[in-house]
Amino acid sequence: MPAPHLLLLGSHCQRYLPILNQHMDGDWKIDAWIPGDEPASLLDKVAQTDALVVGTDTLLSGDYFRSIGEAKSLKYMQIPFTGYDWLDPSVLPAGCTVCNVYGHESAMAEFVFAAMLEWEIGLREIEARFRSGSWLDRGTSFRGRVHGELRDKTVGLIGYGAISREIARRSAAFDMTTIAVSRSQRDLEPPLSWYGTMEDLNLLLERSDYVILGCELNEATRNLIDAEQLRRMKSEAVLVNVARGHVVHEESLYLALQDRKIGGAILDVWYQYPSGDDPEPDEGGPPPSAYDFDQLDNVIMTPHCAARSGGAERRKWEAIADNLNRYCAGAPLNYVVLVTA
Repeated sequence: MPAPHLLLLGSHCQRYLPILNQHMDGDWKIDAWIPGDEPASLLDKVAQTDALVVGTDTLLSGDYFRSIGEAKSLKYMQIPFTGYDWLDPSVLPAGCTVCNVYGHESAMAEFVFAAMLEWEIGLREIEARFRSGSWLDRGTSFRGRVHGELRDKTVGLIGYGAISREIARRSAAFDMTTIAVSRSQRDLEPPLSWYGTMEDLNLLLERSDYVILGCELNEATRNLIDAEQLRRMKSEAVLVNVARGHVVHEESLYLALQDRKIGGAILDVWYQYPSGDDPEPDEGGPPPSAYDFDQLDNVIMTPHCAARSGGAERRKWEAIADNLNRYCAGAPLNYVVLVTA
């Protein structure tokens, strides 16, 4: 029986080829294609592909991704991250199993806590004042800003998947109250003190000091948080979005922040991204929103980097290698998100 053919599509995949080589079993024929290579060679490669790992620099350009439709022998496509709301299943051949991968949950949870701690303590401002020669923030000063703390605050998690569970575990260590809602009713489990369904969303918004979005983007969650839901939040509450930008209505969020209807926002996901052949420009690129979030002083904004840690990347590609081993052995695949009809 001939060796299965694996195609690594995009430079993102080739960067982690050493991890795959270290953990993959079996006799694979491994090929690669990156934007900039001869387009005709892509068609030649996909025509004989059994398994495919697709990188961000190819999925961002529809022309490259549509070429996968020529992979008539493709049985398994691996996405090297979690989100798949961008995926058009009609592009794929029938009977193709699509998998995503996890491994970034702890990195994202730590990112969220770094941002919340910065919100409470304001370490950047304290350091800047001290560097300028001011002792105003000294502990014995009666004039300096008294910083906040996370203890006794309530964290409200919208969606209770792997990322939210890691956030909840850390919330307990900080003596915070943690509540959550998800699509379906589940039994209450530690460290949650309350667990509802999406029908209870308004109650969660009213009770939370930090509202953290950890849900998927789909038709049910697009613009889930709009002007009405933002009005439900406490006036000093902070919205944390590490899910997808469009889970929150763009204009409504901007106006709520501009008019100080809520305390602020921590935003790592956006409404506009670089696209095409240059998905990672060193400088320039489109603004992340049609609105001037960067002009607001009650926003911490980052360029969709919460999951990007060395440990997370290693764990994800080790999991991909395990899935490729499973495919080669005929074993059930992990993290299946769909099978095309």
